[in-house]
Amino acid sequence: MVDISRVLGDALPQMLTCLDLQSLGFASTVCRGWAESSEACWRQVFSWRWLGSLFELRQVHASWRVCCSSRAVARRSDLRVVSSVWHLIGTVRDNKGEMATEADCTFSSGSLAMHGQAVHRRQDSGGHRTVLHGAWQGNLCADIVALGGKRKWCLAWKEKIAEVPGAYHYAGQLDELPDGRAVLRGEFRWLGRVRGTFDYIMERLEMVHSKQNGRLIDAAVCKFSS
Repeated sequence: MVDISRVLGDALPQMLTCLDLQSLGFASTVCRGWAESSEACWRQVFSWRWLGSLFELRQVHASWRVCCSSRAVARRSDLRVVSSVWHLIGTVRDNKGEMATEADCTFSSGSLAMHGQAVHRRQDSGGHRTVLHGAWQGNLCADIVALGGKRKWCLAWKEKIAEVPGAYHYAGQLDELPDGRAVLRGEFRWLGRVRGTFDYIMERLEMVHSKQNGRLIDAAVCKFSS
């Protein structure tokens, strides 16, 4: 029987990079030679999807294909928090309208705690601008939802603003995007009542700086995120 891996030789790894994610998965099961040749592709997939994540696998795997498979179906108990600083940008909505928000928050390895600083900016119809600075203290916790499979996370925090008595309490569902960023959506309360909603895009500062300096993985890897 002809060994296809030997016939293709050095061309095999290049051919595998042309496959979409599903086809790459099938090709990796053809034989041992194809599985070994696909490892470089799976490493690119993992880098694109999860290198910038807030979480990492607790268990280390020797194969990048197994790493991708395990990470794709990981439950909260399979993951741990990575030490990282995140930049958030988005919108807060209340009965007065909308505020544009930017924030930086920090997580420590092995801890669910978070702390950060935020700046809220609002401009009313008369052109009056308001800028508020908030201090954040909070933590990650389980987000219990139907059919969630123990995979969903919630980020909840308290915000103190000097000009406002008491504290705002935020809670939102954290959903990872295919490119390593995350979406955070939820509602906030003040004095025990729901006062509005928010949605943010979160991105690790290391990844932001990498993009600005042009040190990203080749754009061809983007096809694996589809």
